Amino acid sequence: MLLRIYFPLLSIEIFLINNLKKSFMKHLLCTGVCAFCTTTFIIAQNPVPNPGFENWASGNPVSWSTTNIPGVAVPVTQTTPPYTGTYAAKGEVVNFMGNPFAPFLSSTDMSGNGFPVSYPYGTFSFYYKFNQIGTTYLTALAAMSDINSMLVAAAGNSYSVPVASFTLASIPFYYVGGNPSEAVISFSISDSSGTAAIGNYFVVDEVTFSGTVGIEESKTPGLEILKINPNPVSSNAFIYYSIPVRSDIRFELMDVTGRKHHEIFIAGEIAGQHKIEFNSSAIPSGFYLLVMNAESGFSTLPVLIAH
Repeated sequence: MLLRIYFPLLSIEIFLINNLKKSFMKHLLCTGVCAFCTTTFIIAQNPVPNPGFENWASGNPVSWSTTNIPGVAVPVTQTTPPYTGTYAAKGEVVNFMGNPFAPFLSSTDMSGNGFPVSYPYGTFSFYYKFNQIGTTYLTALAAMSDINSMLVAAAGNSYSVPVASFTLASIPFYYVGGNPSEAVISFSISDSSGTAAIGNYFVVDEVTFSGTVGIEESKTPGLEILKINPNPVSSNAFIYYSIPVRSDIRFELMDVTGRKHHEIFIAGEIAGQHKIEFNSSAIPSGFYLLVMNAESGFSTLPVLIAH
């Protein structure tokens, strides 16, 4: 099982951190971190179930889970007009007992299982509209895992600009390698200043995985980020790592879109196991990738910052 999601975006991030302990490598040409060594072009069928939200049952899109509470609060609804077909899915911040209740839409079943995939897809895409009130933003995430529930690839982005007509969003997957077997997609609304206001909404349609890539990962024996303790990180934590030979070391903390949030440089670190203190107080809560670059290679580890 890849992950279970029932309420806020933090749930997907905490589950990923707690269950996907292996390293996660980003394909970022600007940093020279990744190694997509070969590329193949294979026509693969879109694996996303009910991708156009045409089928609904008991107020929910078939093959998707929501935060709907029937008869009490229903933030995810069937809507028209769609981009194509007959329906689309709308997620709106609604009133729940006098408080805002945000939508969460996830491609999981009632047990939290994702949907099967059999190709290393290259792109996560969808059409969307976004009605923004205040400082809210729409977040779209997709993750793929292998048969051992280890994270293989992730794609994600946040959108903070209102969009009145359907617009195509296309997000590349970043890979660690291996063969994916299960995937999960989620859409949510958050607010950078606190609780999202009632009336914010998104509409999504035609959710697609497309394109494929050939993947090859290069690992250097003895070069590894061993762990971050604690993880999730609330303020201070220690990064434990090992290197096989004396080397300059650079740690970079990046979000799922590839933006760097923090950097630590160590000159002439000696071979062996080490630890260094890391302070996250100036970094927004969220899911990140920690990359350790050395002269002989690199290592990566997912990190959750939760203040």
